[in-house]
Amino acid sequence: MACKVFAGRDLTLAQWIALKEIDRGEFTTNSQIACMLGHSSGATTRMIDQLESRGLLTRIRLPGDRRVVTLAVTDEGRQAVLDMVPGMTVLWQEVLQDLTDAESDTLLTLLGRVVDRLERTVSEDR
Repeated sequence: MACKVFAGRDLTLAQWIALKEIDRGEFTTNSQIACMLGHSSGATTRMIDQLESRGLLTRIRLPGDRRVVTLAVTDEGRQAVLDMVPGMTVLWQEVLQDLTDAESDTLLTLLGRVVDRLERTVSEDR
């Protein structure tokens, strides 16, 4: 099913997730995206380069410190993410179809707690 969602599109799952999270504003630097995806900084830089060359995101240097580069999704990138939401919704429904509603709710709650704890741990390490 995942192949069907991405068939004919010029995005990978990792690229879609990166665009979605950059647009949410949670992860706005190359290093944050690399950490979130579990990718090396080099692999993430190549992915960001590809997305930028296709006009899906842009790099913004902070005026006060040009060494700091943040990422922002363009209107075209935002639309690419939105265009895939229906397919991703169907994919998640298919993946979770063997779970009851209560099990799905429990899974999402537990995953949310794990993500929260990971974010706190990463923040404490900085």
